[in-house]
Amino acid sequence: MKDQPIRPNPSAKASKFSREYWQERVFRPIYATEDGATAVPEFYAQVQHAGRREKIGLSTNSREEAARRAARLFQTVRAKGWDRALKEFAPDKAGNINCPTVGQFLSAFEEVAADAAPRTLRGYATSLRWLAGRAFGIRGDESRFDYRSGGYEKWRQRIDRIRLEKLTPRRVENTLARFVAEAGQNPLAQQKARRSAASMARQARALFSKKLLRKLPFSEIPNPFAGVPIEGVRPVRYVGTLNATSLLQAGRDELAGADPEAYKALLLALGAGLRKREIDSLTWPQIDAEQNVVRIETGEHFRTKTKDSEGAVYVDPGLIAELDRYREKATNLFVLESKLPPRPESPVAYYRAEKTFDRLTAWLRSKGLLADKPLHTLRKEFGSLINASADIYTASRQLRHSTIATTAAYYADNRRRVTVPVAAMLQHSKLDAEKMKP
Repeated sequence: MKDQPIRPNPSAKASKFSREYWQERVFRPIYATEDGATAVPEFYAQVQHAGRREKIGLSTNSREEAARRAARLFQTVRAKGWDRALKEFAPDKAGNINCPTVGQFLSAFEEVAADAAPRTLRGYATSLRWLAGRAFGIRGDESRFDYRSGGYEKWRQRIDRIRLEKLTPRRVENTLARFVAEAGQNPLAQQKARRSAASMARQARALFSKKLLRKLPFSEIPNPFAGVPIEGVRPVRYVGTLNATSLLQAGRDELAGADPEAYKALLLALGAGLRKREIDSLTWPQIDAEQNVVRIETGEHFRTKTKDSEGAVYVDPGLIAELDRYREKATNLFVLESKLPPRPESPVAYYRAEKTFDRLTAWLRSKGLLADKPLHTLRKEFGSLINASADIYTASRQLRHSTIATTAAYYADNRRRVTVPVAAMLQHSKLDAEKMKP
């Protein structure tokens, strides 16, 4: 690694305790890469005192702010000594052996939170690693998506070696801000980036519950999110634009015979509002033809998203009749046929019927459904239709949300229009006027 040369300070008389002194002395270290030389995002300062010299990151990419922090760093070193200064500005250099690495923290957390849904824990862990990786420039290349040949494992190990104390609240806040800034000036891209950053931060922050931290075998666990403002982005309400009737009719005409698996998935998503994983793991015994009910429950091959996700979904007899056309030809318990076995404990997203979902997604896009997740849009449309024909409470029960607030905030688009009857009022006024004529 080579450092950028420190440019001479134009103000030779400036005090080391002042921002002006450090303005031109802070620098970005440069690393040699395959593509050439790359500078790290944050500024550093090199401080010497009492026969010791340290190069310390200032957790900002603003030269002005870096100069101010460097001045405070030097003041702390001179007034309180290296140990106090390093603990405040560079905890990793202070050598706190009582604080775990990211990997040690996550391993211990998994043990004390063994009752939590594995998928939920994976989401929290992924979010923390995402933040830590971006904070320290460990983004990796395409190999980090290689789960078979070890590319993902190598990328994860690099992040897991980071000491948790290095992931300071200031560094977390700067990382989130940089992620949003990378979206550029496009308002939609910025909105999406803010939502992603907030979602990642909220999930990672959930790991630092005081109740669970007390159970961990570490004497010191700094909270990287202490005082970090996490933007509360207003959720995007679903506004239905598809014609569900036309889509179902097209599905029956084009898929029922040619691609029955895709047709069954379409029926379960739009007609029963099931999630992708619920469709993938649904078995024939869960479909009650007498009661016209599809039961979602934790079983040998499937664990529901939450306890509230379990329950009965009331469906139209016509949906049951359509599915019953394929029940006798089933080769196993699962509604969707697939040669792949179920893997309920898979550490990554896995679907038995992935190829079926891919075909259905392509078909939906050909029908003009261009959302990022067309299959989930069908579930939203299901909730919207229930809300329009009944009410928000019924939609919430059918969608199996934990609270009605979730339904109201994200999914149900009430299409019933209530307007001021201007035409009727004007007509009534006209009739009154005619009656008053002599």
